[in-house]
Amino acid sequence: MMTLNITEGVAKKLDLILAKLISLDSKMEELNLTVNRIQEKGAHLKQKLLWFKTNRKLDRKFSHIIF
Repeated sequence: MMTLNITEGVAKKLDLILAKLISLDSKMEELNLTVNRIQEKGAHLKQKLLWFKTNRKLDRKFSHIIF
């Protein structure tokens, strides 16, 4: 009888551990999606920055030509 109680206790603990692991897995998927979105936005911002730098250089060249 005592072995049955120990087994039931272990089974309950294993169920709790499994539930927490499933929850963590779900949270990790959400975190991964968020990180991917941040990386995409960072890449987009980097492209915009390069575009602005290029335009600034062109503006300087043209202002030297005009004046």
